[in-house]
Amino acid sequence: MTRTTSNIAALLACGWLVCASAVLAGEPNWHPRHSLLLGHESPPSEVAFSPDGKLLLTHDGRADRAVLWEVGPPPRAHFVFAPTANFSPIGFSPDGTEMICLSKKGSHDLLSWNLATGESHVFGQCVSPIRISPDGRWLLAGIPPHGLGASVNVYDLRSESKLGTFELSDPGFTPGGILDAAFAHDGNSLTILFNGLPARRAETWELPAGQRRPTVTFPEPAPWRIAIAPDGKIIRIGLANPDVTSDRFLRAMTFTTDGKVAAVLTEKSLTVREHPAGRVLAGCPVKSWLDRGPLKFSSDGKRVATTDLQGPVVLDLETGQASTIHRRAGDLRSLAFNADGSWLAAARGNFIELWEMKSPENPIVLSGQMPLVESVAFHPSSPMLAAGSVDGSVRLWNLTTREHRVLSGHNRSVPSLAFHPYGKTLVTASIDGTIKVWDVTTDRELATMTAGGAVRSVAFSPDGRTLAAGTYAPSIELWNVETAARIGSLSGHTAPVMSVSFSPDGQSLVSTSTDKSLRVWNVSDQACVRTIRDLNIDFMAAAYARDGQRIASVDSLGRTTLWTTDGTPLTQTRNTWSYRGTARPQQHAVFAINREGTIIASARSDESVGIYDVPVVEK
Repeated sequence: MTRTTSNIAALLACGWLVCASAVLAGEPNWHPRHSLLLGHESPPSEVAFSPDGKLLLTHDGRADRAVLWEVGPPPRAHFVFAPTANFSPIGFSPDGTEMICLSKKGSHDLLSWNLATGESHVFGQCVSPIRISPDGRWLLAGIPPHGLGASVNVYDLRSESKLGTFELSDPGFTPGGILDAAFAHDGNSLTILFNGLPARRAETWELPAGQRRPTVTFPEPAPWRIAIAPDGKIIRIGLANPDVTSDRFLRAMTFTTDGKVAAVLTEKSLTVREHPAGRVLAGCPVKSWLDRGPLKFSSDGKRVATTDLQGPVVLDLETGQASTIHRRAGDLRSLAFNADGSWLAAARGNFIELWEMKSPENPIVLSGQMPLVESVAFHPSSPMLAAGSVDGSVRLWNLTTREHRVLSGHNRSVPSLAFHPYGKTLVTASIDGTIKVWDVTTDRELATMTAGGAVRSVAFSPDGRTLAAGTYAPSIELWNVETAARIGSLSGHTAPVMSVSFSPDGQSLVSTSTDKSLRVWNVSDQACVRTIRDLNIDFMAAAYARDGQRIASVDSLGRTTLWTTDGTPLTQTRNTWSYRGTARPQQHAVFAINREGTIIASARSDESVGIYDVPVVEK
């Protein structure tokens, strides 16, 4: 490359590579600082090893993002980055300091993107197909077609200069486009598979001279993809090829740079063997429906990467072990920050994820024969986490030992719980209509309060004297914490109350409901002072920022909005809760704001968690 940059190891030592747009007060849309639960919303369309073989680049087309993984074992995610909107990562530069990618909008620019500085450089334009030679030197890029012509540009990635344009020039052949292209394992030749009439054909050029070899014509059934064997033979892909596999559809084939080992991908398995037809070195099952499954060797030939329905698969030839980089799918039910905002907990299915905010790439997972987890809350001063489950049980996790104990008393789901501000007790709220108070030292039940309906949410006032409970009645009940006596009821919502939260000074309360409204209450007067309505969505949760002048909410479309207390929206996330293009309303209050009121976490459409910085108010 033409620019000198630090190496990948330095990037890993530095932690996160931040590429999201800065959050500015007054922006109509709110972008996440980063997204937790790194993984893929769709099967990766590309995999590529860094030159040193330590990192794997993958591309998630549905989420329009790339992920860098430390191969391991175990595999670990390090960065999610987006050099430009609507892009495709292709691979690494020969020195590993830059990512090569294609912008799929406008002029279809080929970019080299510096992983250390975030700077990008355009060195060409192209359309698919795009291939990088095994040695990382050459890049093939399809040229936007003019008429029925079929041609490609070849670039030298060492200098980011164009080597030349190769095109089919046969008056007896009518080209219909380029189906595939493949480099020889040593990078010394390039073969292009053309579709057209009267038959598909392949042409090969020597590199870098560009000398053309004799054309190969394929009779029916013609291949839709090709690979190049060490002896230069063209291997047809897409057929039941008896030389490669006896009865399975061949999806991809590739070779190590010395040509001695071949990897074969079918719709059910990945096999690596000595070539030709030697002993099997390693293999693993895959579940792939991709027509063009990516398949790449690391430069040292010790690992091979492909993809299946859930994400990348890396097979280690020395150990025979396959590492799967799969996302943990499952609806998020609850989010909670610890007291100083350094950790975030998420209830996801039958386990709990714990992210350390300073390096949140790979969460700690708490599991252990747990029913579906509905709610989580951190102790205000001790390394303890409470988790309520759908069967009515509550678990207290010791985060130092990773052990837990169970509190039993509710007979239905526990969608909300909260520690007293001083940490001496835990309050749990249940759909069974009861609110229980527990001594977290002895695990003894201290009191049971019976609400006017199923309880969806509870919250302590900042001084710990008052407890607010949102119910399905629908009403908001206020309780004296010391006496366990009901001291008031806030009426106005016409559908279940989904969340309640006090202002930092304890004088106001914000509530959300499926009646499509968010309400602000004066606690002492027990009166509603502000109503925010949206006829198209339900408000699922809300909380105050630390200044007490702004309120953050999450709605049934999964959008997080920041409001002034007079009901003016300041900024909103772009996210819409959807899955595979189908509307998927948010059913849970998957939302948390740290105690300082500076960071918001909320669920996103791809089942990840977006981290949003609350804009600073300029005085």
